[in-house]
Amino acid sequence: MAKGDVAIFIALLLTAGLFWAADRLYPDLLLEKLALTVFTVAVIHLLLRLGAERVLTRAVRSEIARYSVRKAVSIISLVLILAVVIRIWVENPQTLLLSYGIIAAGLAIALQDVFKDFVGSLIILIARPFSIGDRVEIDGHAGDVIDIGLLNTVLMEIGGWVSGDQPNGRITSVPNSAIISGAVSNYTRNFTFLWDEVTVPIAYGGDWEEAAETFLAIAREETGEAVHAAGEEIDRIRQEYYLTRRSVEPMTFVALTDNWVGVTVRYIAPVMERRAVKDRISRAVLAAAEASESFRVASATLEIGGALAVRSQPISTRMPTGRPGEREDGPGNCRPSGE
Repeated sequence: MAKGDVAIFIALLLTAGLFWAADRLYPDLLLEKLALTVFTVAVIHLLLRLGAERVLTRAVRSEIARYSVRKAVSIISLVLILAVVIRIWVENPQTLLLSYGIIAAGLAIALQDVFKDFVGSLIILIARPFSIGDRVEIDGHAGDVIDIGLLNTVLMEIGGWVSGDQPNGRITSVPNSAIISGAVSNYTRNFTFLWDEVTVPIAYGGDWEEAAETFLAIAREETGEAVHAAGEEIDRIRQEYYLTRRSVEPMTFVALTDNWVGVTVRYIAPVMERRAVKDRISRAVLAAAEASESFRVASATLEIGGALAVRSQPISTRMPTGRPGEREDGPGNCRPSGE
């Protein structure tokens, strides 16, 4: 139980008591409704924030689950407070319904974007396309989800001027309405691995078959644990989705280019470690290529055909002696510039 929540509850009770005492001394309907409103808010705060939230957060061990519980309790508290307050201040049932209708219509027109964001937050809460800690891409913004609010989802952005899917330090808020009309890519939901590739150019004349076998052995050594874990995750999600069997073992592919033989190593890596795995494989591949005598890493080449002739001509250092408007064709020879 947070000390701040207890302090808020006590403050609300004291405020309700002051309004009640004032109503006893100076009877007035306004003071009575104010006292009842503040007291109702205090009771809801006590039951949900100090009661239900405390019980539920103790029942779950995951920090992410506790965060979701607190968010859900906050939303429920807000809705209950609004409903009860309107009921206190509007007594006539017909007027109450009319008030609800007018308020709803006005909010729908004036706050349609906010309403769409709120609906988006309900979809996130119910359908759960992503949760706290997931790596997602929403409306062109990619990052790790660090907060899901009533209107916005906050991301620790990745990419941008930083390569390798690593955080760049920028905090990005994406409206929740983006999930209604746009696609949401989740990098970590159900399957926490990605396929990645490293392409190595091998010079013609080298033993590209040995190079491919060497690179494949390196990938297998670096991704052994990831292959086992990814296989288990694929077997699990195949029970929920229609997913054909996919090999998670490293593979190599060879392609011909104008300058070299391209040997591509395809492997699987954890989402959050993609750049680190690629770095280890690239370093091991370079070391193997340097140690090998049968193949080498190629680079772009340029061939120039034909002969290139260069003529030299003496340059006069003597100042021109011609009249103005004349040019000098050679040493000691001046001709009019019009010729």
